[in-house]
Amino acid sequence: MSGGEKQKEPGALKEEGNTLFKAGDMQGAACCYTKALKLTDSQADSAVLYRNRSACYLKLEEYSKAEADASKALDTDPGDVKARFRRAQAYQKLGRLDQAFLDAQRCAQLEPKTRAFQDLLRQLGTQIQQKSAQLNSTDARVQQMFSVLLDSSAKDSDRQKAAQNLVVLSRDEGGAEQIFRNDGVKLIQKLLLSRQEDVVLSALRTLVGLCTGHQSRTMAIVNELGMDQLCAVMGSGSSTVSLAACHLLQVMFEALTEGMKREIRGKDEAILPEPSKELRSMLRHLLEMMPAPNVSGPGRDSAINLLVKQVPRKSLKNPDNSLALWVIDQGTKHTWMHVFPLFGTSKCFRSSKEL
Repeated sequence: MSGGEKQKEPGALKEEGNTLFKAGDMQGAACCYTKALKLTDSQADSAVLYRNRSACYLKLEEYSKAEADASKALDTDPGDVKARFRRAQAYQKLGRLDQAFLDAQRCAQLEPKTRAFQDLLRQLGTQIQQKSAQLNSTDARVQQMFSVLLDSSAKDSDRQKAAQNLVVLSRDEGGAEQIFRNDGVKLIQKLLLSRQEDVVLSALRTLVGLCTGHQSRTMAIVNELGMDQLCAVMGSGSSTVSLAACHLLQVMFEALTEGMKREIRGKDEAILPEPSKELRSMLRHLLEMMPAPNVSGPGRDSAINLLVKQVPRKSLKNPDNSLALWVIDQGTKHTWMHVFPLFGTSKCFRSSKEL
């Protein structure tokens, strides 16, 4: 940054950003607004800068950033119709149509003669209707896929196609939600009991789609399936199935831990329970796999890898080592229960006293 730029006031940077915006230089404009935000002490001025930068992000197709900036502007001034309109546009691009509709509706109420607001409202109404029809169609497809997979008399080719379609559908947020709401977890639980490896793999990969980046759904799945079943699948003899189950558990850990770090905005997300119970249950079951005689080599390796990744090492940046201490305590208990009895309890106590 040059000496001249260092001396610029927030107002001058804002005007420079406006000039660049009109000239079509969105990156440059966003940069000016960002610099101005760092220098200003006024909440009102910050709200305008966030609103302006939101417009830049919309043009740059960075819709999550556009929504975040518009929301910050509205936190200061809920009556800012420009910020609300930009947030509605960002929500629309992000596929959050219901939220976009509410914002567009509010804009139309505040300024009923503004054509852009009415046009967006109509667009969203049409999109919501189309999405509803699509979801109803998806419901039928989900049921059909599970019917084929659970039908022992179905052709192998039909079963493979249904499995592939289910996995693909689970990777889309709308499809994942439809699977989840159509008793998908209970049906997947039946698939995990299948003796056919390809069916079990498709069930695990579908669960990956359901859990990726979604804390509340992951918590529900951990509680409904139970770690006993997931660890049993990972501890099976097949290395392919074990690796797939290991990947699923890694995705679950990430969804739960990232959910704890994420900034909470909406009321629905704010009341989510702490996922520590599920995390500890998962870690406890992994520890229990260590001495279990019925766990395969690949299964035990997968459990060790997950524990190494999930248990934090001592760090100056994060002095909280409660989880590591808890795992050590649990691991010590399992070692005492499963290894020391081989030598006889009284002998162990006698040896410890002698020491």
